[in-house]
Amino acid sequence: MNLEVELLFHDLIKPTCPTPQHNRYHQLSCIDQMMLPIYMPWILYYPANDSKTKKEEICDSLKRSLSEALTIFYPLAGRFQANKVVDCNDEGVYFVEAKAKCNLLDILQNPNFYDINKLLPFEPDHASDMVAAVKVTHFDCGGMSIGFGMSHQMGDALSSVLFLQSWAAISRGDNDTAIVPLFDSAKYFAPVDLTEFDTGFEYIKEAVVTKRFVFDASSLSALRDRYVYRNNIHHEETIRPTRIEALTAFLWSRIKTITQVKASTNKVFTAYHPVNLRPRLNPPLSAQHFRNIIVEPEIVEIVDNSRESWSDDLMVRKVRETVRKVNAEYVKNLQTDNAYFHMMNERSEKTIKGEVVPFNFTSCCRFPIYDIDFGWGKPTWVSSGKWPFGNFAAFFDTKEGGGIEAWITVLRQEMARLETDPELIALLSPKHKH
Repeated sequence: MNLEVELLFHDLIKPTCPTPQHNRYHQLSCIDQMMLPIYMPWILYYPANDSKTKKEEICDSLKRSLSEALTIFYPLAGRFQANKVVDCNDEGVYFVEAKAKCNLLDILQNPNFYDINKLLPFEPDHASDMVAAVKVTHFDCGGMSIGFGMSHQMGDALSSVLFLQSWAAISRGDNDTAIVPLFDSAKYFAPVDLTEFDTGFEYIKEAVVTKRFVFDASSLSALRDRYVYRNNIHHEETIRPTRIEALTAFLWSRIKTITQVKASTNKVFTAYHPVNLRPRLNPPLSAQHFRNIIVEPEIVEIVDNSRESWSDDLMVRKVRETVRKVNAEYVKNLQTDNAYFHMMNERSEKTIKGEVVPFNFTSCCRFPIYDIDFGWGKPTWVSSGKWPFGNFAAFFDTKEGGGIEAWITVLRQEMARLETDPELIALLSPKHKH
């Protein structure tokens, strides 16, 4: 199905109350500065509501509540300035209303990953100084979707969900549960001069494909059982990895296999998996702390002709150990002498030189995305979108619970091999094998 979406309306939604002058400029932290300037794609799908509220009333309610939410999340209505600060000038969040010429069920039963981004306000790699944008799309059946994009330089995925939760609470008249965010991350990770910093990153969106692979609870349980291993110190103790650890190791193994990289010289395979630093600081930070408060520890495997690559068992052990080494001492070291900047700069230099084969994972599991109720019920599905770069996988809980949707983006020719990989197919949820 070719998704046709017609633009109906667009505007800038400003905060209900002007931002005080003393909050006019927000300093970006070092982590904010070094994030890719992409808009993280979220699409929430809602069936037709039983109250028969007109779509015009729904849209008016969303705009009103968005304006109220921006009073407390005021940096989202501002504009970036030279990757240093956000000018909280109340210029507004870009808001689009559109109509899709199909039913919501057409999307849910057969999502077309080539044009699902039409439900977003704009592409993730859209060049702009805007911090956030929204797109409300109405379907012929009366259902709707809310597409939300927030710049990764403003905050991590947890921050995006924090905003959506609070906006929804205000929309349904439950203002007391809207969270008041804290924007002081630069206090913990001081800004740096990035004049000569090069991420080594380039968009390759025409060459990559995004697909969704669904693993149900029973498949993930079997995968966890497969990867049980003995503790290095207490050998009588067995460790059963988490769903995320097991799935990360498994997918990294399969993707490395299908990319068929030849190791004529030493080659370094690296995987990165974001870790939430809020509970790991000393003292810990609350979930109210908005912005990027994450780090991506590096899981490294050197492969050469002298030995075999890691077994899957060793891979899951390394994934677990690498993520769990991020403790209070690790974070303290990151905060010392611009250590975070130097770590990221070293990684970018290796990427530019072609010394590494990186793959990036991220997990949004256990985020309360299926509880985001704007006043007409909870979403029937929450999806990501097509990303503009390869070697990336994002994990989301299935609505049924226990399962995981893995949204994987790789080169087109690699996706063709991944989709037919027998080991991967064997683990997929039966209703999502085709």
